[in-house]
Amino acid sequence: MATSTIEKYRVNVETYGEGERRVVALHCALGRAASWKQYAARLGEKVTITAPDWPGHGKSATWNESGLMRHTARDIVAELVGDEAVDLVGHSYGGSIALEFATRFPERVRSLTLIEPIYLAVAGADNRPLLDEYLEQMQPHFEALTSGRHEIAAKLFIDVWGGDTRWEDLPLPAKQGLTQQIPVVEAFKPGDETASEDMETLALLERLSMPLSIIYGDNTMPVLKQVVQGLKARLPHAEVVEVKRASHMLPLTHANDVTEQLRSLWTA
Repeated sequence: MATSTIEKYRVNVETYGEGERRVVALHCALGRAASWKQYAARLGEKVTITAPDWPGHGKSATWNESGLMRHTARDIVAELVGDEAVDLVGHSYGGSIALEFATRFPERVRSLTLIEPIYLAVAGADNRPLLDEYLEQMQPHFEALTSGRHEIAAKLFIDVWGGDTRWEDLPLPAKQGLTQQIPVVEAFKPGDETASEDMETLALLERLSMPLSIIYGDNTMPVLKQVVQGLKARLPHAEVVEVKRASHMLPLTHANDVTEQLRSLWTA
């Protein structure tokens, strides 16, 4: 493993594996670059995985900016990708950033893997009542975040997005860390179909002609299943893979299944 820093953004970058094929891997909200280490252990002879800690995550500096992180996140990806095409993979929020980057720079993406991308604009465009149901579910979280009740906000977030992980099952140090980190989630808010940039991304989906895989768990949230269904309708060449008995955190809980899908793209 090697570490480096993108000084402009004060972002930590981890590099795993020694293979010739370059991969850029993007983690979820409240995750970290190290979540991709196990994939290099399985595929590292074929690939070299470069993974950033998003601002406010892992070993990166705290996020002190106002507004959403998406532009900074895309700039970080652009810095890591460089001028030669790479295999790009993202989970959850990382999947959304991967999708936005690939639509704008398709020539720099050799293959694209989206693992439960939270691109809620798709659900908003195709099934607004379902999106509204999700937003209502999350409202207590954002109210707690706004009022500074960070532990409650962290609990509500984990109980929705943690998959099989429940707040009460976490050890105290993990709870304390998440409580301290939770304000950064405000910068990770996904948009909906009223956001012009989201609509721009949807309009650019036709540019994605590279090999494309969408992976989701069969036990994931209905709104994410709607996102997957909507992306498949818009990207008919995409391979959609359902992982049995998996939910949103399947890169951690079902690494063997995810590895096999990645292997099919990255070692072809």
